[in-house]
Amino acid sequence: MNPRPAAAAATTPETAPASASAAATRHRGGIIPDEIIIWEIVPRLPARAVLRCRAVCRSWRKALASKSNSDLLVAHHRLQPSLPVASCFQSARHDLRAVAPRSAALAPVATLRHPTLQVRASCDGLLVLSLSPASYYVCNPATREWLLQPFFPHFLGFYPHRPSGEYRILHGTGPPSRSRHKASYSVFTVGSRKPRGIGRPAASSSEEKALAEGIVKTAPDRPSILLHQSLHFYPVKKKESNSSSNMVMVFSTTAESFRWMTAPDDVPASATLFEMDGKLGLSAISDDMTEVDIRVLPDYGSELWEFKLRLKLPAVEMNLSAARRSFIEVVVSEEGGVLVSNFSRIAHADAEGKLLSDFQYPEQSLMIVPYKLKESLLRHAFFPRRDAEDANASLSPFINTDAISKAALTG
Repeated sequence: MNPRPAAAAATTPETAPASASAAATRHRGGIIPDEIIIWEIVPRLPARAVLRCRAVCRSWRKALASKSNSDLLVAHHRLQPSLPVASCFQSARHDLRAVAPRSAALAPVATLRHPTLQVRASCDGLLVLSLSPASYYVCNPATREWLLQPFFPHFLGFYPHRPSGEYRILHGTGPPSRSRHKASYSVFTVGSRKPRGIGRPAASSSEEKALAEGIVKTAPDRPSILLHQSLHFYPVKKKESNSSSNMVMVFSTTAESFRWMTAPDDVPASATLFEMDGKLGLSAISDDMTEVDIRVLPDYGSELWEFKLRLKLPAVEMNLSAARRSFIEVVVSEEGGVLVSNFSRIAHADAEGKLLSDFQYPEQSLMIVPYKLKESLLRHAFFPRRDAEDANASLSPFINTDAISKAALTG
């Protein structure tokens, strides 16, 4: 089958049709050709529904399971929404769920085997999860494929290397606490055996000094941001003769070098980077948890930041306060406004702080994490093929791997 141009978006079912003929599906208006179903309806379905479609008939299974037919999987990934992710805890259970911004409702993504697993990066439908500094997973929650990766002393970012088609991890290698050694940096190609050292490639001695001190860092709640084939880090302190200032550090994934990028003068170190609509942004929450200031970089090359808007937070309605800051997460929503989580509650508020949706999950503790997931069923050669008898199944980051997920791994 050759791909068809995408038609106008339409409301589609969340699950596959119950039955169909080998060539077409009947509906009230007549017969829908398989070509339309496969190329215009299926790409708009969630990943789990697409996998269920394989059981409808042989022609659908052949089209959906073909290893050579990547165009369909590319179309599916392109049409999937990019949704914020929430970590949900219930007893010893840790679920990842996607957040629908308009309703604040949660959709299942995966149930993790270990409660301490943390999301460290998200890209092209793939997640990087860390169990400890010694255990990292690269995985696809839609297909339940996974790969256990080696020790990364200081994880900095995960990205696709467009020239080679590889997926890579940037990490630092020190310096150890109270050590005189200087930090250095390495690139690890997912699926390879060991990292490749790149030293401290910098545009000037100023960047090289910051890199040597090991002050380029990330954390689960402060990830690097991938944009324009570069990873961005904030805050990174630029020390000069008589002063210091917070800057953005940029790592080019193609040139494999670091450079400074200016940051707004009036933004605190607690501000966080984010990407929206192809633009780099900084969000800063006020100390009293009542407002969020948003600044954006409309012209990436100019490095001239602009104040975009001030969002009011539903401080009273959501019981927000500085004393509870460690339990509160605020994420700028592509639908406008912000998503706010506080213990077992999640809400979507508009720019004026008015609650548009508000959900309480009394049996769970949940927190929005600063990552978005765009589902993908694309195949990656670095994932090992596994079956029900896999001796390493106990090492999987997932539990409850159902038949639907396993079907994705067989052609």
